[in-house]
Amino acid sequence: MLRLPDGMRDRIADAAKGAGRSMNAEIIDRLQSSFDKSELEPSSDMVSRIAIAVTLQLMQGIQTALKDASPDEQGNISQILDIAGKDLIASFRKTPMTVNSPIGNKRSPRNG
Repeated sequence: MLRLPDGMRDRIADAAKGAGRSMNAEIIDRLQSSFDKSELEPSSDMVSRIAIAVTLQLMQGIQTALKDASPDEQGNISQILDIAGKDLIASFRKTPMTVNSPIGNKRSPRNG
């Protein structure tokens, strides 16, 4: 037995009728859609990986733009960027990458 809030059964019945299917099929379809949607949402480690990749690209752009700087300025800024890049890469390698699958979340090793 499934308990539903007041009015929910009628809403499901109307939606099922509009879709030309049973209430059971309507409920299953809506539940499956909610699971599918949540699996497509970006995970926090995906967002972190993107942020790191964008940061590294920006750092490379800065290094390219430094061609007009004096040799001393180039050396100082390049050292700072190298250290920051190494720190970012180290933190990226420490963050486990999660892979969503129908069976469940699994950890996947990184290439690197």
